[in-house]
Amino acid sequence: ASRGPTYEGEEAFLQLVRRFVDVGGSIAGLMEEAVPANVWIDRRSGDLVHGGEIPRLRDLDVIPSPYLAGLMDPYYSTGLFPLMQISRGCPFTCAFCNSAAADNNKIHRHSLENIQRDLEHIARRVAPETPLCLADDNFGMYPWDEEVAEVIHHLQDRFGWPHYIRTTT
Repeated sequence: ASRGPTYEGEEAFLQLVRRFVDVGGSIAGLMEEAVPANVWIDRRSGDLVHGGEIPRLRDLDVIPSPYLAGLMDPYYSTGLFPLMQISRGCPFTCAFCNSAAADNNKIHRHSLENIQRDLEHIARRVAPETPLCLADDNFGMYPWDEEVAEVIHHLQDRFGWPHYIRTTT
């Protein structure tokens, strides 16, 4: 299987934190050897240190939800709004887009059950005028997006949220 550029940060960040803990919290110790999916410039030599690539996540449900963990709750009243990425990847090869990489052309997504749990958690905590932002490359293009739209419609009926949906397609 191809192991091209890694465009996802969860596993790369986890590898970095694990290495940092393993070396006792020392930045110098962290940088003694390459860390998978991480890149930096060695301060002494000026050389590029590249930890190699790691495979993309196929099942996005392995990423713990910051919403269900309550990590986002303090921000709901600040004017910031919830942002969710339901699926990743893009089948197109547009020259202007960073999602056009060949290794990023397969679509991987969260399960409808996890999406529904996240959205309901948010709906119970935000003001109805708080927007929802969907950060998928192509939201609305796939059949499962209709299922997500139905969940959102149900939340609008039940909680009056969201009034406004932003997308970053």
